[in-house]
Amino acid sequence: MTDATCLLIEGILQPSRLAFRPCCAVPSRLVAAVIPERLEPTLGLREREARSRRRRSLVGAVAALCVVSVAAVVWSTARGSGGVDPGAVASPVTASALDLGVRPPDRIIAHAGLVDIHLPIDRQRVALTLFRSVDNAGAVGFKPDGTWKHTVAPSDGRAGPETAGLDIAAPAGAIVYAPVDGTITSVVDYEVAGVMAGYQVDITPDAQSDVVVRVRHIEGIPEDRRAGPVCEVGSFDRPNVGTFVKAGITCIGQVRDATNLLDVARPEVAKYVSGAGNHVHMEVVRVGS
Repeated sequence: MTDATCLLIEGILQPSRLAFRPCCAVPSRLVAAVIPERLEPTLGLREREARSRRRRSLVGAVAALCVVSVAAVVWSTARGSGGVDPGAVASPVTASALDLGVRPPDRIIAHAGLVDIHLPIDRQRVALTLFRSVDNAGAVGFKPDGTWKHTVAPSDGRAGPETAGLDIAAPAGAIVYAPVDGTITSVVDYEVAGVMAGYQVDITPDAQSDVVVRVRHIEGIPEDRRAGPVCEVGSFDRPNVGTFVKAGITCIGQVRDATNLLDVARPEVAKYVSGAGNHVHMEVVRVGS
């Protein structure tokens, strides 16, 4: 048996002795023949394990991203269907003589005592729904519907409840429908600081006879608008006392341009929307107040 063979056997069986023998030289051809064959499988295994770990990490990251994306979609869908109704569009469509819009959906946006207030304007023309205080101690506070997007203005010490006034910002000319089922009991001119601001309509709601639903900042629909397709009438200057109205169906006027009021009393809703703050205003007032 040759010295090289002995060294090989001794290195395999007792590697520590081979490592520390001072006078034992291992031929280079033997090292070349043995060491690579023993190391290459180990290095290949480590590389495969590293690649496997990287693949697992990548798959895990992709899976987590998918879960988050699906959760976001589900949350958004649930929010849109059972959460807060967006209610308004960012840039309301401008009403025109040729564009009457559509009737609003049968949508309750607030409650006041036994009275449910329905959306009175085409949803696509609503820029903001604002609840605020009014200077009327006889006004009934609105309870905003939690699923309709709205804003509550800070109280300013007025006599009425903090949410007794309801302003719906919309472009001038937007058709205004009755906010409740009931009977018109009053139609009078409305002025702000001596400046004409359209007319005011009082409706006694079927749901509660000791209050009236008061609607302001509206004017008659001009004849040339031919509002019959949405109002079921040819045209009218203003509604008549004694007329029975249906929420979201019967037209009672159109939003009036409030530009001429800016010098005397800037509408509060103008703090939240651009322009003159054109809007329709509503209150529920106790009879006799």
